[in-house]
Amino acid sequence: MTAPTDTYELLKYNMVHAHDTFKLGYDTILSHLESPPQDDLKNFLGYCEAWALSIEGHHTSEEEVVFPFLNQKMDFSGEKAQHEIIHAGLDGLLKLILDAKADPTKFDAVALKNSMTEFREPLYTHLDEEVEHISGANLKEAQFEEHDVKAMVEKLEAYAKSHGDPFLLVPFMRSHTPAAIKDTWPPMPWVLRKLVVPYILAKKHSGQPTINPVSIAEQILQLTQANFNVSSPQTDLLALHNAKISLQDLCDKLLQSALGRLEYTTLLAESCQESSALGFVSRVGVADIIGDRVVTLDELSTSSGSDPRFLSIALSCLSKHNYFEEVGGFGAQVYKNNELSEILREDHPESVKDAVGFICDEGFKATSYLLEASKQAVDDAKRLPAVNLAFGFDNTVFEWMADQEWRGRRMGKAMQQLHRMANGNVVFDYPWNQLASPIVDIGGGIGSLELVLLQQEENAALSFRIFDIPTTIENAKKTWATQPESSSSRISFAPGNFLASTLEETYIPCGLPTYLIRHVLHDWTDAQVVMILNNVRQAMLAAPGPAFGTKLIVCEMLLRDDSARFVRTTSMQLLALNNGVTRTEVEMVKLVEKSGFKVTKVHHMRAVDSIIEAIPEL
Repeated sequence: MTAPTDTYELLKYNMVHAHDTFKLGYDTILSHLESPPQDDLKNFLGYCEAWALSIEGHHTSEEEVVFPFLNQKMDFSGEKAQHEIIHAGLDGLLKLILDAKADPTKFDAVALKNSMTEFREPLYTHLDEEVEHISGANLKEAQFEEHDVKAMVEKLEAYAKSHGDPFLLVPFMRSHTPAAIKDTWPPMPWVLRKLVVPYILAKKHSGQPTINPVSIAEQILQLTQANFNVSSPQTDLLALHNAKISLQDLCDKLLQSALGRLEYTTLLAESCQESSALGFVSRVGVADIIGDRVVTLDELSTSSGSDPRFLSIALSCLSKHNYFEEVGGFGAQVYKNNELSEILREDHPESVKDAVGFICDEGFKATSYLLEASKQAVDDAKRLPAVNLAFGFDNTVFEWMADQEWRGRRMGKAMQQLHRMANGNVVFDYPWNQLASPIVDIGGGIGSLELVLLQQEENAALSFRIFDIPTTIENAKKTWATQPESSSSRISFAPGNFLASTLEETYIPCGLPTYLIRHVLHDWTDAQVVMILNNVRQAMLAAPGPAFGTKLIVCEMLLRDDSARFVRTTSMQLLALNNGVTRTEVEMVKLVEKSGFKVTKVHHMRAVDSIIEAIPEL
């Protein structure tokens, strides 16, 4: 609704936007009373107070300026009577708000909700009827002079600016103003709109607008414009990575605010059904069957050997997230791949088919047994991971998968796909070429990190010694035997056991300049982590090399307050699959220091992994 050029429509224009603000505020408060923000109660109550006082101030300005003018030729006694009914409810609501602000123990969400519900009908009826009564057509019919209407509107604006607490009301009204009209409404000088409101007035009540979906949506818009604008792209790649995480968080907050706690929580619980649909469609190979063609549901059923009802329901579930295109529109049951669904194809260069299969099969079933796993013996050494309970085996998940070749093969591909998505930038965001060689990779597996690092020309001078259990080292040797001599010549191997009771029994290479531990420590208890790191520290300080300058590199997924959603969901996977623990950055640093190291730096990257640099204390 753009600002009208017809003077007679100005009053309605301003009134419509004010009334929309009150409705939005009402709905926002009521939805949050379903799940009150106990950790931010002060701001929430401030928001409630600002809403109530905004209505009071608005009605007072009408009774002081608008009604006396309009009553000269029209009858607004009905609106005045509606005000009285509404204010009886507002008075009771404000008492509850102010009592809770003075003493938070008196906060009563049920009482607040009941108070608001009682006057909703008269409030909304008044807000809808009044804007029609003051329409330009009615003002013209009553034969008001245009210059008189303009003078009344100007007087109303002046009254609003000179009454009420601007530190409370102006930020509240501005936070509810749609972005499309924020440059014109509410009426105010440029300096107030662009400088005073956002940088001065808003400071006093900066927390209040964050519970409002319009304010959250504006934050999303600002973040998107600053970081994802095609015409002026973000050049700081780490800032861009962090912006993506912030965008995820804001989108979740927007849904929470708009849907309310009941619908949002139910949808979160039901998201397991969407995961199941993705896993099912991926497992039967729908995207592979479609390929570059257009395929009917019956053709999909025949090719996949799956009941068409199952396929139809699963595809319908995924279509809400824009996977696949239903040619001919909803209900046509004719499908083709699109930009999202094509990465479920086996032959796609960015395929995540195996990752989806692993997550939605072993991962999903394992996490469904977390309750049973948590009720076992307290001794972690005797606690079977949830995946063992889900599939009924006693050995490790890696041994179990090795016995079922197709699972082991899929897991290997899944780890590569997930690494590419979540940690592909670890190779580029850390200065590997500045490390002194040889680098001992403790628990290095087959050397998957080295396979990627040595593809980069700047790392050509690096050399590595891969340390792991004997069977893994044999597999690593087979892998590197197939690599170019320019890379394989930079790799040597050392079988051993980093959990052995003495340094001699571990066979960890001693006295070398750099020791790397990557994706190892999350599989072990705190006590075992300290034992592993102690063994490594002893090896670092042992002959033949000098202790001076030797460095420890710990590369792990760490939890921080701003960690992405993927980090938190993967933490559940690690717990379910191997009783693994995703530690916080603070927890990991403490363990490193407890093991006799001094942490010198923590690197955050465009990845779920972080890197901790440390040197051994002498």
